[in-house]
Amino acid sequence: YLPQLKRNPNLAGYVIVEFKVLKGGKIGTGPTVTSTSLNNDKVETCLINLINAQNYPEPFNGKYTDVKRRFDFGIR
Repeated sequence: YLPQLKRNPNLAGYVIVEFKVLKGGKIGTGPTVTSTSLNNDKVETCLINLINAQNYPEPFNGKYTDVKRRFDFGIR
């Protein structure tokens, strides 16, 4: 976000990402940007890469957990 903010000091908004965590804490489907007001492909791609790089806890049901997360950037 910060490199893009330097290029556009007014860059602000949200990104909603959805993904599925499978057994063992592995990412299944997604992550996918399902809604955004930020509208910045570089920030959204970076966010997806960060989500993919994380370790997640085992789903409580032992099968999968659907995750929907909102990320807010800047002040609107």
